[in-house]
Amino acid sequence: MADALLHVLGIDLERSLLSKQSPGSQVISYLGVIDRLAGRGAQAAVLGCTEIGLLVGQSDTPMPLIDSALVHALWAVDAVLPRVAR
Repeated sequence: MADALLHVLGIDLERSLLSKQSPGSQVISYLGVIDRLAGRGAQAAVLGCTEIGLLVGQSDTPMPLIDSALVHALWAVDAVLPRVAR
């Protein structure tokens, strides 16, 4: 399954970025995995590959998503900017 998801990521992301079109129907593969995880009791899904968030967003599923690219970006901003006195 991991190989199929990586293939979807590579092909669909490349096509959507080069053609400036929305990602193809293969995104359903990611949503299917998320749905299966929810069915098995998962309370959230981690988008562990930073590019997955470019294909799948919170508006695509009721399952809470944790986008690793966003988490990394927020951490970087937090680490670089001085803390505001509270």
